[in-house]
Amino acid sequence: MLKILPKRTTLPLPGPFACFAGRDGVDETFDVFCLTTEEHIVSTYFWEAREACRVVTEVVTFALNRFAGHDVDDSFDSKDIATFRYEYPGPYSIRKYRCEGRGPCFEVYCRSTNREIVDRYGRDRLDKRIAKAIACSLNRIFPSP
Repeated sequence: MLKILPKRTTLPLPGPFACFAGRDGVDETFDVFCLTTEEHIVSTYFWEAREACRVVTEVVTFALNRFAGHDVDDSFDSKDIATFRYEYPGPYSIRKYRCEGRGPCFEVYCRSTNREIVDRYGRDRLDKRIAKAIACSLNRIFPSP
């Protein structure tokens, strides 16, 4: 019997990746960037849920760096990982979505809870590849039981 293997997902950007506090118009954000290319990866937007957005963005950054093979701080806050895993236990995937205010995107979401984690805005192949790389990196560091 022939076994079909899934396509290998690779990161479309080299990294390393970093998270910064930012602003998009009137919205405060946490933003992930590729430091080599200065490409914006994703943002989390918040008004009241600042800490929850910080945790998501930090964990996504951590996962991307680990997936890309960059040195990561092994003392990464275990409370942040525990919080993330509680809210988004995995597995992780992507789906097309359209935000009324920001337009089309690929949503990275937790399949077991059906909850959005982050959105990569746009509809081209690079946007889809980045969203897939985020989901794959999360699946790799947080394998489902």
